[in-house]
Amino acid sequence: MEGCPDKVYISSWNTHLELIMQSLLFGLLFGVINTILERIKLSRKSFAIIVIIKSLIYILSLAVIGMIHNFVFYRFNLLDELTYSKLS
Repeated sequence: MEGCPDKVYISSWNTHLELIMQSLLFGLLFGVINTILERIKLSRKSFAIIVIIKSLIYILSLAVIGMIHNFVFYRFNLLDELTYSKLS
């Protein structure tokens, strides 16, 4: 199907831009989080508390990455009409 919205979007340059942007944000944000958490004295706490704290922060950072991604794509109008019509 040549006109299928999914195939049109997947074969466009937007997917590559999305992957690169999310990979860079993911790496940068996780690097910052690890640096901050290493400076805080978490090693004195129990292992379960450390895992819970890091897990919650990482999940929150994934949500932040999603919000940044959507803001950039919406702000610079990088999503086409096919994608907007599928979202609504």
